[in-house]
Amino acid sequence: MTFGLAATDFKTLMRIIIAHSAQLQRVILFGSRAQGDYKTHSDIDLAIDYQQPKKSSETTLQEDFESSSLPYTVDLIDLALEKDTRLKTFIQKEGVVLYDEASKSNGDFWMTYAILNEKLSDFQLALSRLDEALTKNIEADSLYLDGTIQRFEFTYELCWKLMKAYLSYLGIDANNPRAAIRESLKQNLIQDKNTPEWLEMIEKRNLTTHTYHKTMALTVYAGIQSSFIHLLHDFEKKVSPLIVAIAK
Repeated sequence: MTFGLAATDFKTLMRIIIAHSAQLQRVILFGSRAQGDYKTHSDIDLAIDYQQPKKSSETTLQEDFESSSLPYTVDLIDLALEKDTRLKTFIQKEGVVLYDEASKSNGDFWMTYAILNEKLSDFQLALSRLDEALTKNIEADSLYLDGTIQRFEFTYELCWKLMKAYLSYLGIDANNPRAAIRESLKQNLIQDKNTPEWLEMIEKRNLTTHTYHKTMALTVYAGIQSSFIHLLHDFEKKVSPLIVAIAK
């Protein structure tokens, strides 16, 4: 989570800010979410430096926050109108800049982080559901076999797309699973000794469209159970702290 916000919520927050960037000079997160002492339902406090003179738009920043899917109240203060000098000093000193028109970098940085964080969260959820599927007895019901393979497909897709997104953050293009694995190897995201198993995972994923044949389905399942699940967990353990560290 970023500032106590779920990945999807933080991405929504940044999208709204960037959509209003023509009106903004700076956006600073302050209060409990910036300080790290927030509670589950704490408000999101934002201090805004608007472009001067203020530019009009069809909807205000506040209106877009209120009509969004965010489950939190977003409180805005206009720094140009704020008379409490102690609060302004505190915000300037302790706040986290989410957008800075002068550099054009902070909005892009935080949006990139939001996207990476969301992809990581989705991958972690899919991985936990695959773990759950592997506890089921496929001999008891063939639906467990089919369900496990389907969850593997989801997890695999989210895994390589997370690889692609993180590599893109590093300035590296990887537009297919095989390229993503090769580049991840170079960046030490996966271990060299496991490369053959990663490539085997690609091959087995390509077979999942034929798992209506039980023999083929069992072959794919065996790969998931004996090898692929461990590779996926190893990657998650490697990339998760790297993504978290981006925001520090």
